[in-house]
Amino acid sequence: MLTEMVVYGRPGCNYCIQAIELLKDAKINYKYVNVWEDTNAKQFLVNQGLKTVPQIFVTEDKETRIGGFEELVIHLEDRGLIDVNIITRLHLHH
Repeated sequence: MLTEMVVYGRPGCNYCIQAIELLKDAKINYKYVNVWEDTNAKQFLVNQGLKTVPQIFVTEDKETRIGGFEELVIHLEDRGLIDVNIITRLHLHH
């Protein structure tokens, strides 16, 4: 079972905001890391060849990359943790 997600993002990123709202609605614990303030986090992403945010990871025994917002939606839907109504509501607000 999911224990926590880590969302690497930056201020002003709409998909970062949507990812956080989705995790809140699904009642999933998460940690937000601002890559503009955390140079180690930014370097972590760069070292993996990742250039865009959000980048979302699930932490269990180790951090495993899920991807961006769309991949998060698929990941949570596949596990029955969200439904289409949540996604529809998010898109209506943005």
